[in-house]
Amino acid sequence: MAEQSYDLAAALPLTPLMPAAAVRRAEPLAMGASALPVGCSNYGDLPAAVVRLDGRDSNDFWVRLIEPGQGPADLDRIGGQLYVLSGRALGNVFLSIVARPVGGGLGRDELLCHIEATLAEFGLSPTLVTR
Repeated sequence: MAEQSYDLAAALPLTPLMPAAAVRRAEPLAMGASALPVGCSNYGDLPAAVVRLDGRDSNDFWVRLIEPGQGPADLDRIGGQLYVLSGRALGNVFLSIVARPVGGGLGRDELLCHIEATLAEFGLSPTLVTR
């Protein structure tokens, strides 16, 4: 993956100057999603200061992916969405998973069942689930 070319990165500063229709059509390409938009990020080991935002030690830490301004129609236009974010904080691994197939139809409980089944294949189970 490190050898993958990011030729589109050179055009990013021009995005505000491009017609909105062109930007919408290029969005799947920019996301690297020729068929389905799937993304992942690993934050790795987070510095202790990140979980001490108010200066005190935290008992818990979690992350939630939010993409402001993207509604169901936007996600349908780009082919749905699957995004997994992971990292480590407070001695635990955290996962944030967002999934929405085209047209919706995947509720939170159903997504949780898929996540639990996948983790079980590795002998793991979630210890905390936030919705």
